[in-house]
Amino acid sequence: MSLADAQSRAGLKVTILTLDYRRHGRLLEPSHADLVSLPATFLTRALRGWSLTFAKAATRLAQQHDVVHNHGLWMQPNRQARIAAQTAGVPLVISPRGMLEHYSLNRSSLRKRAAMTAFERRNLDSAALLHATSEEEAASIRVTVPGTRIVVIPNVVAHIEVPRGEDGPLKSLLYLGRLDSKKGIDWLLDAWSLLASKHQDWTLRIVGPVAMGFEDTLDAMKNRHNATPRVTWCAALDGIAKHQEIAASTAVVLPSRSENFGNVVVEAMRHGKPVLATTATPWKVLNDQDLGLQVSTDLEGIRAGLDRLLSMPAGALDAMGMRARDFALSTFSESEIGALWARTYSDLLSRRSGSNIR
Repeated sequence: MSLADAQSRAGLKVTILTLDYRRHGRLLEPSHADLVSLPATFLTRALRGWSLTFAKAATRLAQQHDVVHNHGLWMQPNRQARIAAQTAGVPLVISPRGMLEHYSLNRSSLRKRAAMTAFERRNLDSAALLHATSEEEAASIRVTVPGTRIVVIPNVVAHIEVPRGEDGPLKSLLYLGRLDSKKGIDWLLDAWSLLASKHQDWTLRIVGPVAMGFEDTLDAMKNRHNATPRVTWCAALDGIAKHQEIAASTAVVLPSRSENFGNVVVEAMRHGKPVLATTATPWKVLNDQDLGLQVSTDLEGIRAGLDRLLSMPAGALDAMGMRARDFALSTFSESEIGALWARTYSDLLSRRSGSNIR
């Protein structure tokens, strides 16, 4: 939604077409773009997003717009977006959203190979432009779609300024994001169990929705770490509540096994929080500019990095966080990213027909 709103503020007419999977949580609404939300029926959920209503809406809307921009892979709406673009005679842009990363391709690999053969290869080959959120993601895309035209534009990450709040007696390490195997929650809990007795002035707070199919695995993790001290859990937060959670933390951790971007890193930096992330994320700048720590993508890397981070004096953490804030505010301007998308679409259309975007 943040991307669509930034593009709208840049002068583009943007309509979001989506299926509403209510079991995934509340659907956020844009403040500037138009939204067409269709219910995901039982049949739609069973058939990987297949919806005749969605297909008809996609065809109708594609004829009213200059570009179809599809987000994600492997689902029927991604196929229907390509068909709608071809029917309307407009270019197709695809943002894989990390789904062509090596780790992601190896998850449910048989099903993804079937989808690639059935329709996804045709989708990717039909795209006039592929979008990566980082140079690392662009490299992964080129492995699967060699020779394709790629634009690298970071995500638009909405920011809500909230008071920092008063510091409590304990410092807080925050994980905020979806809970699934990709996110390295097991490493985080194992590392914390090794460090908790040494860093008794810190707490670990884990906030986010549980991915479908991960519930039993997460319950087993919780049971295994039942005796680990100072770990609290919270369900998904959004809007002001999410930003208040970040503002109340001391530092943020992203222990992912794979990540094409990681919005929470930008959110944390904008609130002046140092971040620890793995080398499986595109955040080398954390080490390069002393904005946090980037550590190896394994348990020992996370343990050693957390030990170093949790040992830092409060003043050093604050200084690191302020550098992170300055970097994020200067690098991830919503208005500049929205304007960059407007220029990208216009360039795409001018290459195609010599015309400019409406």
